[in-house]
Amino acid sequence: MHEGPAVAAAFGLGGGRLSGPVDEGWLGRIWRLDTATGGYAVKEPLVELDRAEAERTGAFQEQVAAAGVTVPTVLRSIEGALVADVTGVPVRAYGWVELGPADRRLDPAAVGRTVAALHRVALPPWGEVDDWFARPLGDQAWAELADRMARARAPYADALRALLPEQARVEALLGSVPAVQTCHLDLWSDNVRRTRDGAVCVFDFDNAGPGDPAGELGMVLVDFGCGEPGRMRQLYAAYREAGGPAQVSGPESLTMVVATLGHLAREACDRWLATEDPAERRRLEAWAREYLDDPVTLPVVEAVLAATGAA
Repeated sequence: MHEGPAVAAAFGLGGGRLSGPVDEGWLGRIWRLDTATGGYAVKEPLVELDRAEAERTGAFQEQVAAAGVTVPTVLRSIEGALVADVTGVPVRAYGWVELGPADRRLDPAAVGRTVAALHRVALPPWGEVDDWFARPLGDQAWAELADRMARARAPYADALRALLPEQARVEALLGSVPAVQTCHLDLWSDNVRRTRDGAVCVFDFDNAGPGDPAGELGMVLVDFGCGEPGRMRQLYAAYREAGGPAQVSGPESLTMVVATLGHLAREACDRWLATEDPAERRRLEAWAREYLDDPVTLPVVEAVLAATGAA
């Protein structure tokens, strides 16, 4: 995508120059747009874009910003839409924010307060919780995945196979995920970072949708807690003191994190199988190993429940 002036014009920013891409994820890549009025982030989708959902997630981000949470400013096109077509490509634009690197060891109290403020924006859900966040893979799907990776001689096939018994024990404890309110659903350390002035910024609302804030809180406790009871207690206490509405009630509060990580691991494996490019396979292996090397085991579940008083 090299149409900087056209992107800038679509959002009423005058002329501009695109550079990058500066980042890429599962769903899209980010370009930097520099104009006379400043810098902006432009998101180009890598999958088919659901425009109605993009409008909903963008509107949610705007309301979160209005509640005082630090998020990138959402730009609307000159036609008032959150998505603009530029030479046939649907793109979105945001204010540029200088962010630090992904860091699971951010101040847990600051993370807890930020998530509490986010959860206080209690918009009604617009449907049921997607299976990606609500349904763990299950024993059969895990076993089939391990078989496929072994047949393909994936370098991490043995690690995947070794994880299956523990995965089965954890998934047996989990419960359902109710559609309580609109949630971000992607509050990993990749998307919750420090800004240059020290604020905690939440970004990438593309996955926002129906969810359970208690389950999302469980995800945050696992990622930013780093397996340390003290960090988990500090994060949870700050969340509750800041008016966070959710509480960890039991293993069911970890259903979303276990389901999401399992689906991410399977997606990385499926993409690994679908390509023969060595560099791409190395990148996908790294994504799969993020979970294989640090899975949500029974001790992790027990640590979260103990730290939050739900044991």
